[in-house]
Order: sequence, then structure tokens, then C-alpha cells
Amino acid sequence: MKKDTILKKKLENTLNCSGVYKMLDEKGNILYIGKSIALKKRIHSYFAKELNRNNKVKQMVKRIKDIEVYYTDTELDALLLECRWIRQYKPPYNTALMHPEKYSYFTATDEGCILEWVKNKPMKEAFILGPMTHKSLARGAYAYLKKRYPYAVCSRKIGSCMDYVTGRCKGYCADNHYPSLTDQVIEELKNREIIEEQLTKQMERLADNWEFEKAKEVYEQLKGLKYMSKLYEMTTVIQEETYIGKLPIPDTFYYKYYLIKGGQIVATLKGVGAEEEEILKKLRRIGRLEHKVVLEVDKENIETIKIIYSFRKKKMKVFKV
Repeated sequence: MKKDTILKKKLENTLNCSGVYKMLDEKGNILYIGKSIALKKRIHSYFAKELNRNNKVKQMVKRIKDIEVYYTDTELDALLLECRWIRQYKPPYNTALMHPEKYSYFTATDEGCILEWVKNKPMKEAFILGPMTHKSLARGAYAYLKKRYPYAVCSRKIGSCMDYVTGRCKGYCADNHYPSLTDQVIEELKNREIIEEQLTKQMERLADNWEFEKAKEVYEQLKGLKYMSKLYEMTTVIQEETYIGKLPIPDTFYYKYYLIKGGQIVATLKGVGAEEEEILKKLRRIGRLEHKVVLEVDKENIETIKIIYSFRKKKMKVFKV
């Protein structure tokens, strides 16, 4: 049987449910890894006549000689599996999740009152926020922090200068007295709604005065601050939680329950609604017996943490442990 005929038969037999797929070339090399909540529809879309498809996708489709399909219970399972496999196999046509080494960090230290945007996670004692996975949003956040704390990005730190004389800097280095930078940054991240409101009003005033370039700068800072605040919550508050998340298994009467501790899935159980109390009891017992999970957030696992965080905030029904 010809390979094209085998591929066509595979497409016909693919179920339209959640899962992950691998596109393979004639030698069995993985070209692309993707996920979908409707696998059959998604895979068929690659072979449909599409006028607006970009050249990269057209090139890939010509090379596809086989497809492997892996079904999952939920969309969350599919996302996590896709993320793990992309990092593991590094397919040539996947661009997202492929270069975690490009992610960056914000650090704030009280000693010397220094605020930095760095490529690698520092070993020194500091408040560390990251990894930042979106470069443009990270830039906006850094621009906001530089404006908010100009003395923290000053390289002189040897006494007063023209920035101090002209009022652009508070001149803490002049008397060698610095406020706690880490406390201030953390406080802003915890109370971002107030600052967001201030920045929004500032942006609107600038726009009303036809100062659109300045308004755009404030808008970029606002986006960066929102991103930074969500990242702080995701990598600190959520990491300290232990909870059970519930998701429906599509086209069935079943649900999947996830015991999540320290940002990691440590156990799962499936059952119908009538079994919920018993399932929750079992998972709570596991959650209390399990030792405390301390997840070191780094460039390799930040995408997984983001996926679980997103479902925790938007899609899961959450139960306390």
C-alpha cells in the first residue's frame, strides 16, 4: 500500500477529540508537533486548499509522509504533552517554546540599590522575577521600572550628578541612603490595580492632548506591568498553593481531577460526578501525605508553569486541600 494511501486512511480514522500529533517526513523524522481539542479537524486543515497559507507551512505539508496521533483526556493534558515533546525533539517547523535560553530575568537588590535586566538567573541574594518569556512585554516592564526607580539603574553611585541637580533623580547615592528597593517592587506587584489605574489615566490624558507617541510609551509600560504582575503571582503565590483542579473530559460523563502542589501535577484521578466526594477525599489524603514540593522556576519549566497557571485561573473548578 502506498504511503499516501496509508496517510489518507489515517486521516479518515483520526478521532475529533483532544490530543497531540507529530508530522513526520519520509525518513520518520519529526517535522512538527502540534495539539488540538479537535484533532481530526485540525490535521485535515493542513491538507485543505488554503490560499492564505504561508510558504513555511506549504513547504512542510509537501514533506509530510506520515502522522502519529496521541489522544489525551483533556486540553490541559494535550498542552503539557506538546510542550514536553517540543522541548525534547526540537522539530524544525516549531518556533514557539524552542529557545528558552533567550528568556531573561529582572533582579532587584537592596545592597547598592540595583535593578537589572539579566540573561541568566543570578546566584546572589536578590529579588528575582522571571524567566520573562515575552521580550517586548519585558521591555515595557523594564521601561516602567527605570522611570519609577531611576536611581536603581544609575551606574555612578558615587555622589550627586546632573541628574540629581536637574531633578531627574532623587539622589539617594548622595547621602548613601537607599530605600528598600525589593520591598517597593514587591509592593507594586501586589497592588498593581492602583498603578494600572494611574497609568491608564496618564495615557488617556496624553492621548487627549494629541501626544500619541508618549501615550504609546505609557501603554507599553502598562502592558509590561500587567505581564510582570501576572508573572509574579504565577511564580510565587501560585507556587505555594496546594489544590485540586477539575476539568470535564469532552464527550463523556467523566471528569479528570488534578492534585497540584507547588505548581506541579502530583496525582490525577478520573470519575463521574457521583464519585466526586470519594475522589476528592483520596487526592486530599495524597496531598497531605506528600512532602512539600518546592519547584525551582527556570527557563526549562516556565512554559509548563504558565499552562497550569492559565487553567487554574480560567478553566478549572478548584477545590481546597
